[in-house]
Amino acid sequence: MKPVRTVEAIQAIREACQVAASVLAHMVDAVEVGVNTYDLDQLGRKLIAEHGAESACFNYRHQSNVFPAYTCISVNEEIVHGIGRLQRVIAPGDLVSLDVVVRYRGMIGDNATTVGVAPVSKANQALLDTPANRSITPSVMRVPETVSEISPMPSNVSSSPTNTGLFAIL
Repeated sequence: MKPVRTVEAIQAIREACQVAASVLAHMVDAVEVGVNTYDLDQLGRKLIAEHGAESACFNYRHQSNVFPAYTCISVNEEIVHGIGRLQRVIAPGDLVSLDVVVRYRGMIGDNATTVGVAPVSKANQALLDTPANRSITPSVMRVPETVSEISPMPSNVSSSPTNTGLFAIL
């Protein structure tokens, strides 16, 4: 079986994911009442640059649309890939979804999680406690050690997607 990626490429992917996980962990620590999502995004921008990486989100283009943020931040009912805003201030009980995507050494690292701001309602805590959310938190993210650990593309997922999607400015 011919490897899909070289050992060097897998290491570069691992490092890109580690950069994204580190940035995400610091952003999670900064989520608190009174912080606005623009300042969280700017923290992400600063941390990405400190790692010698660049945001894969910033200036992402789809036709005439250009994504203006360095990270994706959504609060409560906002759809994913939200854009940080000065007016969007985190309040008690909010659920804040953070997504960090970096380009590092030619590879993409992508980590995301959702955190609750105390006090979190029982209904929101139930969402946070789902296995799906726990599986994407930075503390359990892991990049495969070998090519043999990388699973093949599931049969129900197209390897050449035709739906490119759009992002929304909230």
